[in-house]
Amino acid sequence: MPYSQKKSVLILALLHFLERFSYYGIRAVIILFSIDILGMEYDLALSNYKNFIILSFILPLPAGIISDAFFKQKQGILYGALISFSGYLMLISEESLMVGMGLILILVGTLLIRTNLTVLVGRLFEKTDKNRGIAFLFYYSLINIGAFLSIVMVGYICEKYGYKYGFMITAYTSLKFLIIYYFTKDRLPLIEKNIEIKYTELNKIKDPIIESNLALRKNPNPYLLIIFISVISLIFWQTSEMNTARLQEYIFESPIISIGDFNFNKNLFLSIYGIIGMVIYFVFLLVWYFKKLGSTTFKLGVAMILIGLTSQVIANISSVPFNNLVTVLAGTIITYSVAEVLIKPFALSYITRLSDTQYSSSIVGGFMCFTGVVGHLLILFFEYLDPVNWLTSLSIISVSCILIGLLIIIFRKKLLKMSGGLD
Repeated sequence: MPYSQKKSVLILALLHFLERFSYYGIRAVIILFSIDILGMEYDLALSNYKNFIILSFILPLPAGIISDAFFKQKQGILYGALISFSGYLMLISEESLMVGMGLILILVGTLLIRTNLTVLVGRLFEKTDKNRGIAFLFYYSLINIGAFLSIVMVGYICEKYGYKYGFMITAYTSLKFLIIYYFTKDRLPLIEKNIEIKYTELNKIKDPIIESNLALRKNPNPYLLIIFISVISLIFWQTSEMNTARLQEYIFESPIISIGDFNFNKNLFLSIYGIIGMVIYFVFLLVWYFKKLGSTTFKLGVAMILIGLTSQVIANISSVPFNNLVTVLAGTIITYSVAEVLIKPFALSYITRLSDTQYSSSIVGGFMCFTGVVGHLLILFFEYLDPVNWLTSLSIISVSCILIGLLIIIFRKKLLKMSGGLD
């Protein structure tokens, strides 16, 4: 008997929690491991790490295309789990050749899992079911927790007991993913159908009440809207990267951050971003579960406005009086966290909703590849700017984000028409 929708979402969220725990645990220690155990110079270790990240931007597209062409989502996840588990086992050897091969296998397996698992969450729902957005919100809340905990726990274990034991933890977590998925995959109910197929089925019933209530219009060409959302997401995340870089630079150059007699460790203060973000994810999850507030395009518009306002504050943070610094920083953290919650899960939810089910993995992989590759190129561009031009660019981008957000809200009915009524 198939699982219920809620139980299926919970299983997939738990699975991605385990996968993110293993993946980010490795990323947190691999540079130090390369230096301490493999004897690499820092520059070489950093260069290898950057190449690993660049490949993680490029490979989602071929992973999605291969999945759609040969084995679809469920089998793609299973193959990805087997490949990545093999990679984590190789790391335990702590030998240079095995570690290199292991990292490649982890990368390939992880990207097969990421693209297909994301699509699988959407396929638990009809395209007209607005609970899809809530499912993605819950899905991403557990991903963030997995990434945060892995950095802390795996880093601590590697430092306290040795890298071998840290890698054993990530391999064990990957094995748990494989076992849980293998015994649950056949009971996940994939009910999503394309709008055209659903429309044809309803016409066979010849029931005017059903047809008028569902108001299913034949989806025009939604790919222009998918490209638009991809560009919006790219702008959002690159603005976020610039904000983070500017904030880190300012905090580490500033005097001690304190509230009264309590002094913040600067690294600890930056980690508050992740903690507050996780709290806000669950707050919004509860709100949307009970209220189901707002359309997807409205959320995207508000997210762009909030990231724009946050950027304006961060671009001019050096002019903030020191006695107001903590308040301003806390405000930017909360505002940014709200913006991230509004765009990250709902943008991907909307893209899976607009995608043809035959090409969903390719489209999601293309979205990940586009935002990652182009985003990385933009980061390289901004690294060459001098600080004055860099801050000017951040101010201009922040104003652009606000304008884009306002335009999305103003023309959201036009966007709704482009989607064939899906929102």
